[in-house]
Amino acid sequence: MTRWLACAPEGAGDRVGEALRVLGADGGERCVADAREMRRLMLAEPPGEAAALVWAPVGGMEAVNLAAALARDGHAAEVVLVSEAASGSLRSRAERAGVSRVLTPDQLVEPPAVPPFGEVADIEEPDEVAAAVAALPAPRPARPARGRGVVLCLVSGRGGVGKTCLSCLLALVARRWGLSVAVCDLDLCSGNAFAWLGLPGGSDLARLAESRVLSDGDVLGAGVRVDEGLGLWGPCARPELAETLGWRVGRVVDVLARHHDLVVADASTTFTDAVAQAVQACDRLLVVARDGRGSVAPMARTASLAVRLGVERTRISRVMSFCDWRDAEDESLFRGASGLETARSFRMLASAADLSSPPGPGGLAELAGTDDDLVRSAASMLAAILSEMGRLPDAEEAGRALGDAERSPRRGLIRRLLEVR
Repeated sequence: MTRWLACAPEGAGDRVGEALRVLGADGGERCVADAREMRRLMLAEPPGEAAALVWAPVGGMEAVNLAAALARDGHAAEVVLVSEAASGSLRSRAERAGVSRVLTPDQLVEPPAVPPFGEVADIEEPDEVAAAVAALPAPRPARPARGRGVVLCLVSGRGGVGKTCLSCLLALVARRWGLSVAVCDLDLCSGNAFAWLGLPGGSDLARLAESRVLSDGDVLGAGVRVDEGLGLWGPCARPELAETLGWRVGRVVDVLARHHDLVVADASTTFTDAVAQAVQACDRLLVVARDGRGSVAPMARTASLAVRLGVERTRISRVMSFCDWRDAEDESLFRGASGLETARSFRMLASAADLSSPPGPGGLAELAGTDDDLVRSAASMLAAILSEMGRLPDAEEAGRALGDAERSPRRGLIRRLLEVR
């Protein structure tokens, strides 16, 4: 079980102890009353080996600011904020800052209530959390913390761009490289990632809404296995229950990232609460669109929303699908698009296979082992991203894919022309 450190006012020891037991503390927990001492203790812990509980209020400092600082430091396996008044605004602020869960004391005893329908966070409100954290030392590392896998989230402004196919293909390529991979289908109402992975059905994430406090075991047990190192989580068996799960997706993604080398989150075209949490939690946001001038507007709208949700522009990449290798991309089309001004661009070449629909059991997995144009371009993109974060596996295929990614487009074009001749 995870070791816990807690920060709470003096006199709250009994309540904090009970909360920690519910959260699964193993008896080695420690509670302090000073916010700076709490942060110092957590920074002294190896990254990913201890969790933090912050009980509001704490020593004159807003608990949400302390929780945000602990999350930003990147040492805590998870950060749980307990507040007597966990309003929608507080939850929104905490989620944007990377806090894993926001609970009320009652939620540690009674099953959590579903958030009120229609309660929407004001994404335009001043971000007091970001301002408070910016003034503190030890910023969040650019790479995922030790003990945490890379999280990729694929989004799009419209359907039919090949996003789910690409999500599953990336997972299958990573699995071939020896990585443990989790695919999270966040089209909770009608996702079909299971079909692309050759499964007869997905897993029912709505079952997680029944747990009063989500443990790692609850989350890991909610998936279905494709093979020993590849699993799928989602969608919901009954679409009408999707809203009951939305606010827990951040926790699901966090657990999967701590138990897998790579998490690929395939989002719906609509930014639901579930999608927004995955977008905020991801290490790289891949905005997918179909190649062509009509792709600029939906990509720009999607990227702009992600920026307003707190995603740094340096985490956003644009991915053009169904590309013809003979056509050059017009970079000037994206220079004025909010969120895409400096976004890295990847182009997915059209496949020789018919991927207008899932190819059937084993079809995409078999394709992932070929030299198909789509596979090569997807593998190159994945290798470039993992290498950038220091997570490229020591596998021959991964190294070869990185070599393809580092070659200039001009050299690639000449090579392809020579192949045709």
